Amino acid sequence: MKQVLFGSLSAVAMAIAAAATPTIAAELTTSNGANSKVVRQTPPVTLVNLAQQGHFRNQGIPSSQALTQAIAAGQVTPESLVQAGIQNNLVNSDTLNNQGYLKVVEVQFREIVQDFVISSSDVDN
Repeated sequence: MKQVLFGSLSAVAMAIAAAATPTIAAELTTSNGANSKVVRQTPPVTLVNLAQQGHFRNQGIPSSQALTQAIAAGQVTPESLVQAGIQNNLVNSDTLNNQGYLKVVEVQFREIVQDFVISSSDVDN
């Protein structure tokens, strides 16, 4: 009985872990007659997280605190981050025209800057 219970709990735990694993990108298939290709569409929050981790340094997007400073100075914009994502085949080129996607990136940028300001003021006190 204990083995059955333990096995069932293990299966449930594995199912929960698999369901909780974040998806980095969904794949979209675009089709133009004979030419079809798979394009990855990374969610905007994930795109910002990748930038913070330094995945777009080759495209001129700094990471970590330098990213925060570049966002605050207007050197990195939602559009420039999406462009870096396009160059890395993480987002579809149409994403540059998706105002909803760009707005989510902008909100994430504001939160990064606000968190930095708050944490900096905590250090000063």
